[in-house]
Amino acid sequence: MNQPPRTELADGLEISRLVCGLWQVADMEKDGITLDPDLAANHLEAYAADGIDSFDMADHYGSAEIITGRLLRRRLARRPIAFTKWCPEPGPMTRDISRRGVSSIDLPQFHWWSLDHPAWLDALHEMKAMQQEGLIRAIGVTNFDAAHLALALADGIPIATNQVSFSMVDRRAAGDLSALCQSSGVRLLAYGTLCGGFLSERWLGKAEPREISDWSKSKYKRFIDAGGGWEKFQALLSSAHDIARKHGVSISNVATHWVAEPSLSTSIHRRPARAAT
Repeated sequence: MNQPPRTELADGLEISRLVCGLWQVADMEKDGITLDPDLAANHLEAYAADGIDSFDMADHYGSAEIITGRLLRRRLARRPIAFTKWCPEPGPMTRDISRRGVSSIDLPQFHWWSLDHPAWLDALHEMKAMQQEGLIRAIGVTNFDAAHLALALADGIPIATNQVSFSMVDRRAAGDLSALCQSSGVRLLAYGTLCGGFLSERWLGKAEPREISDWSKSKYKRFIDAGGGWEKFQALLSSAHDIARKHGVSISNVATHWVAEPSLSTSIHRRPARAAT
């Protein structure tokens, strides 16, 4: 397997450009049965061996942090990089709350449930202080729009990454947010790149699903609905399929490349769209 390209998020913090997300672990929510952490770490080690050695998780992704911790204890040729998320409930943000459980983290990604509550900026300043003390290597945020990201940067927060939904269906990040990130050096970490699996041959020419039991797919189906509905989505899939056949790749390859190359996403975003925008 060809090793994926790498990119630097901050001084001394280099990741694989393809990141392995661990939200699907969520084992504690599945009949209460947890995965064997060592066996699960074996699977992550296989990813790392192929160059995908950067893992994204959160404290609410079941036992993902435990599994990744087992992997980090192993003496691998290159130490894997682990991201996690900090999702405090909106409220007064004290020094003790922000530092609870922190020892040393590569990239904590801050998520605030309602940016209408002003304490989010207090929390980011505490994260900046922890970075200066060497407790964290870089600061990330999740689901920040361009306005709030600009405010945090103007207030002196050295944000390295912003993790957002970004795909050929959900193009919100291709406008002002991408422009701000390019000018400020903040890296976008895209999730939902394949729209929960909808951006694939499996759904080309298929009837619209009426009942979806999978929580993730139901979320991304709402994005399709908001983008113009199933008919427009099928037009998008058809266009991606034509491009994929021309280059001998899959629709998923086309969708991933569209997100990975800013020039493509920006130019397509500005054209009259045949499909969801």
